[in-house]
Amino acid sequence: MAYVGVSIPSGSNNGGATTIACGARTVVAGNLLVVVVGNETGGPVYASGIADLAGNVYVSIGNNSTSGDSCEMWYAKNITGYTNNVVTATFPGNATYRRICCMEFSDCDTTAPFTAGEYNTGTANSGTALATGTFATATADSVIVQGGFHGTAHSFVPGTDGVVGHTFIETYDAADYYCCAGYYIEASTGSGYKGQATAPGSGNWAIVAAAFKMAGGATNISYMIFES
Repeated sequence: MAYVGVSIPSGSNNGGATTIACGARTVVAGNLLVVVVGNETGGPVYASGIADLAGNVYVSIGNNSTSGDSCEMWYAKNITGYTNNVVTATFPGNATYRRICCMEFSDCDTTAPFTAGEYNTGTANSGTALATGTFATATADSVIVQGGFHGTAHSFVPGTDGVVGHTFIETYDAADYYCCAGYYIEASTGSGYKGQATAPGSGNWAIVAAAFKMAGGATNISYMIFES
């Protein structure tokens, strides 16, 4: 598993706008892109769509919101490669404290990497412990990805999977109304998996986690991230 790099565009994304874009990053044909989007707008505001310069097609996995703090996850399978690709989320109206993180994984199934039901969400109006409900994995050798949004705290501590104690590897942690993201590789099938993280202060939060299966015959998954 190899870390490739990260790109963060300059400027503030806290003011109201209808879009939020990741920094440019070259992506490799056939890989999987998983996008986490968060915002704090005072009411549930979810992206109406995700697009990139390569023309890849993004599918929504799930979303949730509590007291205006929203989080959602999208993915694009078997992607078209592109030099300096930019991924953009579009909202139906102005969204504030916008955050986005796009993670790229290699060696994932190119036909059906995500199976409906292999995800869950969670929300709360207060507290420091972010956690989704539980879900099961149907296939061995999956990458489990989580993304969360917390309206008050700064950095967070990645949690475990809720089953065998795997700790999520942090890929994104944005301070000031932050969005967080992470992943880990699960070699076995099972039930009771969940996304979890701990924030240093109490506040409204939302979190999403999902499993994506590895391609048949693959022995490793590598990732890269680009964020805003």
